[in-house]
Amino acid sequence: MRTATSNDKPLILDILCASFDCNISVNAIIPQDARRTSRIRALMDYAFEQCYTSGKIFINPSNDGCALVLHSWQEVTTLRSIWQSLLCTFRGPGISMLPILLKRQKTIKEKYPYSHYVYLWFIGVIPSQQNQHKGAALLDAVIDHATSVNYPILLETSIQRNVNWYEKSGFDLYQTIEVPHQLYLLKRELTATSVI
Repeated sequence: MRTATSNDKPLILDILCASFDCNISVNAIIPQDARRTSRIRALMDYAFEQCYTSGKIFINPSNDGCALVLHSWQEVTTLRSIWQSLLCTFRGPGISMLPILLKRQKTIKEKYPYSHYVYLWFIGVIPSQQNQHKGAALLDAVIDHATSVNYPILLETSIQRNVNWYEKSGFDLYQTIEVPHQLYLLKRELTATSVI
């Protein structure tokens, strides 16, 4: 597993757009119109930029899978981050979705059990390459990273079968919420050998 560079951005966006094209959570905030594909790409572009500056992006050796993590303790509000959020809103979901997005994000963050954490925002493998343990290898890299920085991991998934997949890697389901679709919130605590 390697850390992505800015040159990997087009590849990362291609992987994420293919992986999350049919995702419930993504499609719940993206208008299903003629611009749907470019809107999803704008959302993934925003996630890339945020994780590149305040987290870490992993890409697998075969360049067909990636994981984007955000470090909560590194998030800062700057003119650049505000501008990126505005661009994402206009190019992605659209300004009409802003109240829904803000309410959804507030609802989710209120459930977080920690103030400092590694947030697994996206993990995806190109659909034709799935079911080959590539996602598991990416998840292992995220877990190793969280262990190295000594913080727990938080994530959400809208896919119920993914809950079992995460639980096999030591995650616990700690909350289920409606936003309005079902969203499963999971956490992975620090291991017993970790020191806070």
